[in-house]
Amino acid sequence: MACIQKEVFGLAATNEIIFAYSKAVKLGDKDSLRPLACCALAFNRMDVLKKIVPELIALEQSKNAKKENVVEEASFLIVYAIKADRKDIFIKALKNINLEELLQDANVRTNIELSCKWFKGKDIDTISRRMQEVESKKR
Repeated sequence: MACIQKEVFGLAATNEIIFAYSKAVKLGDKDSLRPLACCALAFNRMDVLKKIVPELIALEQSKNAKKENVVEEASFLIVYAIKADRKDIFIKALKNINLEELLQDANVRTNIELSCKWFKGKDIDTISRRMQEVESKKR
């Protein structure tokens, strides 16, 4: 996405882009959630991402969600969870999601592995076991 091209945009343009996507989301444009999340992560605007996490989770877990969108939304949520130290968001990002599909994306796999090392608890152990099961099925 264009928002990742940090060297192209100055700070003012970045804020304008985030403002425009934020306004679109507030007006109900769900198609602007992913670009807004992308820009917020690219420019380390966790404050912006924090505001849309509930909507991203709802979108990701929607029965009508496209596979490629689910992977992207899960990726945004997992990165946010790591940066914000939010184990609860990490767990929600993986709830009711096909882990096998997520693990096909190398970046998502790496971020899930990092999260499983960073966060602790029985729920994290369960996710780690699920990952191992998926990996062993591939062999």
